[in-house]
Amino acid sequence: MISNYVLLGLSQLLIFVSSAHTHTKACTPDTFASLGLSNINVFSVDAKIDHAHWNTAGTLNAYPAPTNATAKVCQLKVNYTYPSWNDKVTTWISLPVDDWNGQFMGMGGGGWVTGSLGALSQAVFGSYAAASTNGGHDERATVQSWAMTSEGNLNWGNIQDFSSVAIDETASLGKAATKIFYGQSQKYAYWNGCSTGGRQGHILAQRYPTQYDGILAGSPAINWDKFPLAELWPQL
Repeated sequence: MISNYVLLGLSQLLIFVSSAHTHTKACTPDTFASLGLSNINVFSVDAKIDHAHWNTAGTLNAYPAPTNATAKVCQLKVNYTYPSWNDKVTTWISLPVDDWNGQFMGMGGGGWVTGSLGALSQAVFGSYAAASTNGGHDERATVQSWAMTSEGNLNWGNIQDFSSVAIDETASLGKAATKIFYGQSQKYAYWNGCSTGGRQGHILAQRYPTQYDGILAGSPAINWDKFPLAELWPQL
């Protein structure tokens, strides 16, 4: 009988062998000039070689212990808008240069933060191509500054970006960039998120079930019509 440890070792060896034969393109804006989707208007794509550092702010779900090492990546920053919404969304995509495992991972956010560049390092250290998005607003911005156009009037474009639309577009952009850079599509795609990232995992499974082959949705922050009010009640 072959043990699970042997099977795991063989699977990791196969991933290593497949990644060792991956030929990457130049990490320049010209390489990704065709990156885009039919439902958005991309107004800039930045691409450069960078070195990802472990995110010292904490880990998401089941990642290994922190490390002081760095990982060489092709770092993309895609800025776009959804026609008629007047929004400005940023998506970050990190592509390992030397040891891609042939897979893709979307990374979620927390609280009112849709996602972040820092979260990608945790996926990159696992040799995943990875993507995350700011969902149309800076993570340090007040909720009122992006969720409302004026007193009593909601900014539905930004709210939809945060709730679901931007994470769907980020998956599509991340996979497209992966194929451009490595010359082949990912074998599997996974989502990893906790709290708001967990909620995002649930909404991805419900609305965009074909984007990911597996979803890790920790402590999902759902029932938003109840728990924000419950948090305010003691203060009231």
